[in-house]
Amino acid sequence: MHLSQVKRYAQRLLNPFHGVMQVIAIEHAEAESTDGINWILYVSHEDIVSHTGMSEIRYGSWNQQDGLQLSRVRGTETSNIIDMVGEKIAAAVEKYASTIPFPLNDRYECWLLTEDGEPLALLDTVDSYDKQRSHDRTIWHPGTKAYEEFHSDFGDAGRLKQLINQRAGERSRTLWVERKKTDFGYSGDAIKDKEVTIAAANIPQRLLLEDWQTVEDSRLVADYLAWLAPWLLQLNNYDDDKRQMIEQQAWKRPMLCAKQYHLFAKVLDEKQLKVTRVQARLMGYDGQGQKVIETFIHTGDKETYSP
Repeated sequence: MHLSQVKRYAQRLLNPFHGVMQVIAIEHAEAESTDGINWILYVSHEDIVSHTGMSEIRYGSWNQQDGLQLSRVRGTETSNIIDMVGEKIAAAVEKYASTIPFPLNDRYECWLLTEDGEPLALLDTVDSYDKQRSHDRTIWHPGTKAYEEFHSDFGDAGRLKQLINQRAGERSRTLWVERKKTDFGYSGDAIKDKEVTIAAANIPQRLLLEDWQTVEDSRLVADYLAWLAPWLLQLNNYDDDKRQMIEQQAWKRPMLCAKQYHLFAKVLDEKQLKVTRVQARLMGYDGQGQKVIETFIHTGDKETYSP
């Protein structure tokens, strides 16, 4: 397959930020990975939509160790199309999966604002103007894992959620802007209607406002951002001093670092990354990332199936 027929890009996973999804796309199909190891393959041909009412069919999964694992699809008359397109996306993944991480393409950003109109937290991103979604009165979430795993001497995920959304005010506002690409990723000024709305220096590099009125609030937010560090290392919008600080925080979460390091935009301390990966193995991580187990997918409208 010719390189010009394959698109390779990345998109941030949001509200809250929890990493970067890698995408390999061809006509009528794409593959996605959130760890750089395991890929989910989808087919979205219009004939499949008209027959099943489904916008896409999961073709299977792929990783370097096990190769292609097909989903068990039943109840569709378009299996030949699924196979034809699926084989092409599988070939593209096998060829290009090792070239990660891919550059971000989601330059349009939706920010939750403070009552004073400052960017408070990044809520959403898209790759084109016409994909912008309404986020009126949207609240920020710390994420399910934060409720389970995040701990700070200054509060928990519930208090953090309350803190962020109180700063947004009762009538929270959002703002869609376009970011200009720089040497450090999407870290330029925020543009709205071709005018600079927010200067780059006033937009949080780590996607959450770090300036708070009390020491306790500042430390709670700082502890949360440190907890996010393995995901934040997937962004390419830091100078080396900032990246070094984030790396030092990330090494304190060896399991997540071992699962996500394939997607790090840059690594300054390769030696410490190796030490961290060894520590993760000693803690029981087997190096398979978020491995996928294929399940039965029923696309018909009459039959039922129980595995």
